[in-house]
Amino acid sequence: ALAAVRFATRWRWAIAGLALFPPLIVQGATLGYDAVTLGGVFLLMGISAGLREVTDRRAGALLVLVGLLLALSKPPYYLLLFPIAVGLVVQRRVLPAIATLLPLGLGMFWSQVLSPDFVGSVKEFDRDVVYDAGLQWARLLDDPVGFGWHGLARTVLAIPTDHLPNWIPGVQLSAAAWIGLGVTMIVALGADDGPRTHGERFTALFATCIVCSAILVAEYLYFTEPSVAASRSAFELNKIQWRYLAPLLGPLLIASPRMPRIS
Repeated sequence: ALAAVRFATRWRWAIAGLALFPPLIVQGATLGYDAVTLGGVFLLMGISAGLREVTDRRAGALLVLVGLLLALSKPPYYLLLFPIAVGLVVQRRVLPAIATLLPLGLGMFWSQVLSPDFVGSVKEFDRDVVYDAGLQWARLLDDPVGFGWHGLARTVLAIPTDHLPNWIPGVQLSAAAWIGLGVTMIVALGADDGPRTHGERFTALFATCIVCSAILVAEYLYFTEPSVAASRSAFELNKIQWRYLAPLLGPLLIASPRMPRIS
């Protein structure tokens, strides 16, 4: 987070507010992919904030470095790079756009290399999940609208009531989570830390939606046991863990409108 603030010419308070969020403090203190992924998201926010002020060569170098960090950590957070690449193409900044696409391609290749390891069953905290990704994918394609509502929309809508209060598995710390979220929102959205254009806010929201959808699709394919019969209720993801979606709070804060000023 400190490195991200140093790189950032704007949005420093957004990064600081995010770093104060209790679930992310716990997540960042772990020795695993979650901490690396969270650090990559922080750096991507800081670097993206300063893209307007740097040359194409420097922008490309920075995006390659942070992109490699995301590509080689936990998938699919490297997909955050895709809307940035599209935005750079629209601005006709070809060199940094190509530099952004390189780690994106590496991340997709790395995901394909890792995917054969998910065979038969996976172990979660309190259970072994026997899955059938082929069957689940076929059911998703048969009813994409049903999955969009029951699998995606309902899971996102349940975050405040079902997932956020249980941000540490097996521990109920609802008050700390809600107070922490309030502090984060005030710090990130109440401070004057530079403008956010409509294009930047749209890019951040687009990135959030892409990665959130990819995470929930993977959760359905590889961490949800198939039901005996296909039904829309079988799309509901009741075991999704908050920590998978927590890093997306960063781009979501960039996409959010500022709090009104009190004069």
